[in-house]
Amino acid sequence: MKNDILLEHFTSAMREQLPVGRNLASTLSDFLCIGREAAYRRLRGEVPFTFAEAVIMAEKLNLSLDAIACNSREDSIPFFYTAISYSDSSDKNYELFLRNVNAYERAREDPGSELGIAMNMIPSVFTAKYLHLTRLRCYKWTYQHEGRENMIPYSELSFPDRFTELCRRYVRAVEGIKTTFIILDPMIFRYLINDIRYFNGVGLLLDEEKEKIQAELLLMLDDMERAATNGKYDSGNPLFFYISNINFESTYSYTVYKHGSVSCLSIFTLNVLASVDPVMFSMIREWVLSLKRLSTLISEAGEMPRRIFFKEQREIIGKL
Repeated sequence: MKNDILLEHFTSAMREQLPVGRNLASTLSDFLCIGREAAYRRLRGEVPFTFAEAVIMAEKLNLSLDAIACNSREDSIPFFYTAISYSDSSDKNYELFLRNVNAYERAREDPGSELGIAMNMIPSVFTAKYLHLTRLRCYKWTYQHEGRENMIPYSELSFPDRFTELCRRYVRAVEGIKTTFIILDPMIFRYLINDIRYFNGVGLLLDEEKEKIQAELLLMLDDMERAATNGKYDSGNPLFFYISNINFESTYSYTVYKHGSVSCLSIFTLNVLASVDPVMFSMIREWVLSLKRLSTLISEAGEMPRRIFFKEQREIIGKL
């Protein structure tokens, strides 16, 4: 690969990872401990990035050097693993969470942005508005990773204020994307109710905590039904809600906007494998679209199936 093409891919990848309004030259200067003019010389290609500098920027901005180099092997598609530890409130985990939020904030700036999701769990854009629903999702991740013998009760799980603020930013960013398609596994509320009953049954979740979660679930369901009825978020951007007629084994998503595209596969409950590879993006987008063909639209015009779905979910929650 010619150096100028490699430089273009590298600088584009770095810009995609920056928060909205952040200058790349200033970021290079800060992370590499070089002057602004030295940073600009690297960006113009007058001075090449050293391997050590490329590794530093890749680590700081969560980049894949394999992906940037445009690996030509047809049987190898590079992924990024978002390894956020939800039992750790350290600066490192905060930075990882912040990068995810920044990615959606960049997409929000594009009036032609699109987000497609096929989910086997309740969408985070709705649960992130509620403290106990957010904590419960993090608690399940922590329980599975820490193990039963090292597990603290739900009441002792720490969720710092700065993470709560990031949740708010995440909701605003996702609701700001121009067009969103959400396809839900029909069993998502049953899955969550099973989790709650388990933690309550083994004594990690108290009855009064279970009641608080139940109350938030009903409020969140009202939010979802309002969005489905109006066919849009409170931001005014279109939201197309579908209920799948089949179950699916994971959560798949894609985001496309003027600076590029990214596709994701959820693993380990809350973490994701993300790829900027165009082939993988096309595969996941086509998979989401195929699930849409096997689903029922419940936003705006789909009044009867919408009423039936939300009535059934309230009955499921009510039996918790």
